[in-house]
Amino acid sequence: MNQGKNHWVEKALYSKALLESIHYGASSPFIPIYGIELGASSIEVGILYALSNLSLNFFQLLWGYVSDKIKRFIFFIILGGILSTIIMISLLFVKCVIGFIVLVILHSIAGSMSIPTFIAYSSQIISEDRWRRFSENINSLNYLGWVAATLTVGLSSFFGLNGFTVGFLIAASSTIIGSIIVLIFCEEPNIDSKEAYPVSLKNLKIRRHDRFLNFLVLSTAFGFFLSMAWPLFTITLTKVSMLNLFEISILDIVFGLSGAVGLALLRDHFSPVKTSVIL
Repeated sequence: MNQGKNHWVEKALYSKALLESIHYGASSPFIPIYGIELGASSIEVGILYALSNLSLNFFQLLWGYVSDKIKRFIFFIILGGILSTIIMISLLFVKCVIGFIVLVILHSIAGSMSIPTFIAYSSQIISEDRWRRFSENINSLNYLGWVAATLTVGLSSFFGLNGFTVGFLIAASSTIIGSIIVLIFCEEPNIDSKEAYPVSLKNLKIRRHDRFLNFLVLSTAFGFFLSMAWPLFTITLTKVSMLNLFEISILDIVFGLSGAVGLALLRDHFSPVKTSVIL
């Protein structure tokens, strides 16, 4: 791929990342709230969180493995975007809690197509010496898109519009636009099968890395205990505190901003590795 073409591909990747963050910023904070509006109980909200997160994480492994095997990344990025758009629009028409949970799980499965394939494709396009800067730019765009989308949904509700409709339509539009951009500017990389990374747990030698295994155990335990509280957070925001969408959006933004600032301060004071250990 020549340098001029590579430049436009990189711009397309930035655009895709920004639009993807808009998608999640306009939908993720409000999906469980919408479930409450449909009449979901605390148990059903817990099931929603558990199965959607499980689907998102498990199927990333599956789609990543398949895309590595068939050497196709753009296909999964575009397909995931199209399916996510269809499912997001469908959420506006569902009226029962069970149907809503099923659609959210399908949305997680569709969304998981583009996460590992986007990273894998980017690693084929961006040179090693520019990867750190690329990653930093992607992270900045992710935060910017998330905040802008979440605030837009909150403001739409504040000014009398249906925040759920606005949010889900923004999410659907941003994803399909991102898929179109990738379709126009990106193409599948030519990967020599001899140079392709062999996907195998044995090759990763995970069993020999005790510290990495300890990290996985602690990370899993942290996620397990934190997951107990998430359904209660949603119930508290809606049924106890009686917050509206605008107030919830502001709370989500403040939560994300304080976390980002705190993490930056820790990284400035400690090394990234020590910061990870502390967290």
